[in-house]
Amino acid sequence: NAWDYVVDWHVSPMGGHGRWERYGQPGRLLDELANTSVETCCTNNMLRFTKAMFSLYGDTRYMDFYERALYNHILASKDPNNTSVGGGFCYFQSLLPGMHRQYMDDSSFYCCWETALENHSKYGEAIYFRNDNDLLVNLFIPSKLTCADNGMRITMTGDYPTDQRVTLTFDAVGSFTGKIYFRVPQWMHGDIVVTHNGSQISANVSQGLLCVEGPWADGDEVALDLPLALRCEPSEEPDVASIFFGPVLLCPNMGASTGDYTGNP
Repeated sequence: NAWDYVVDWHVSPMGGHGRWERYGQPGRLLDELANTSVETCCTNNMLRFTKAMFSLYGDTRYMDFYERALYNHILASKDPNNTSVGGGFCYFQSLLPGMHRQYMDDSSFYCCWETALENHSKYGEAIYFRNDNDLLVNLFIPSKLTCADNGMRITMTGDYPTDQRVTLTFDAVGSFTGKIYFRVPQWMHGDIVVTHNGSQISANVSQGLLCVEGPWADGDEVALDLPLALRCEPSEEPDVASIFFGPVLLCPNMGASTGDYTGNP
């Protein structure tokens, strides 16, 4: 389908696509390295598409892509040193070696300026999913969940992906008696260590989901130690690869730059 075609043939390792807001030759991602390699609106719409596909089919590979694009493109498209409401957003981002990000100011009003106002208010949108009985944790983002219908309140803490431990605490169980499922990323190698109130427990993994069962009580803690490590993803050329730590694409710190691009590749 369309989602597979875009992700398998046009999305860069950091989760973005859309050099000059166009598709290039399928599978020729290195040809798309430019000062306009990826466009923020493209990724915004792919996240919408991805969330809808996951809601329909429940395949965790959709949320693996969601995490990749959210961390490596959307989060990276905001200038951390710009605290104004509408400043410091990227339109295009360069993936050429030695290039740097260019941020828009408050008066830039490109499409990606308006989209960015939405992007950075939606980090909590796809952390949790529920059905009538169970809870699914898709993203390991520190957050609080309150369910009005059953009185359950949960807090998730941790510094993933800098730190491997993620902890889920029942502030209030309410009438919740279901199972808790955690997404197991496809890139993850090794076993996840699970503890319940400090004691290690066994947990079943099936179809990309790790299942932890109750019974639950107020104050219960479920902690996951996730095996984060350096890894490589190959490209279409044998001597070019992308280096990740867990879900995060790494790049060298080449120092600050305030200059403009000198070319328009």
